[in-house]
Amino acid sequence: MFFFSFLSVKKAKLHGPPDKFNAYVTLKVQNVKSTTIAVRGDRPCWEQDFMFEINHLDSGLVVELWNKGLIWDTMIGTALIPLDSIQQSDEEGPGQWTPLDSEVLMKEDQICGTTNPTSHRVLLDTRFELPFEIPENEAQYWSRKLERVNRSMSEQVSRLVQFSLEDGDSVIDERFGEIGHRPPPFYNTSQPNSSAHHVPQQPSTQASSQQGNKTASQSTQEGGFL
Repeated sequence: MFFFSFLSVKKAKLHGPPDKFNAYVTLKVQNVKSTTIAVRGDRPCWEQDFMFEINHLDSGLVVELWNKGLIWDTMIGTALIPLDSIQQSDEEGPGQWTPLDSEVLMKEDQICGTTNPTSHRVLLDTRFELPFEIPENEAQYWSRKLERVNRSMSEQVSRLVQFSLEDGDSVIDERFGEIGHRPPPFYNTSQPNSSAHHVPQQPSTQASSQQGNKTASQSTQEGGFL
């Protein structure tokens, strides 16, 4: 079973001189990467839509905000959105402001979280839709399943907040204890200029990405993180 994940990259609030930024957003999910255009200023507005075909919910959507340079692009911030936290909806919403961190946390070669908060934020609207061609009874089944997953995630967050208030930082310490320690950053904050190589993205057997009304430039080069 697969789902359609719709994501709208709306705008960002950046802290710093407006002439310092020429920012773009990169989205990564299940080996698929999509990128917005670059927009100048400390209040960039993209309003670009993306669609991903998702075949399992046990991974996450990696959001990266980059500042375009002449030779090297610098990462402004990043966030990890668990796929099982995305709500099901057939309509586009106003979106939510997502705070960005400066580093990622790794566990068994997988990104499991982010750390070191920045003052930058990006406005994203994320939602799931079921395939149109599936039977009504199957659609109802998967709709109920997604609702249970979302409800379970909300209850876990509520319990975590309650325990954290009662027991100080012990819950947070235990969470990071599962990782063992905070490892070095997965990569540093520079990569080759994203405009150096622009080619159409090849379809993936696990997921495919299609962009909305506005064409977004895509970069298949991950970049040599030095």
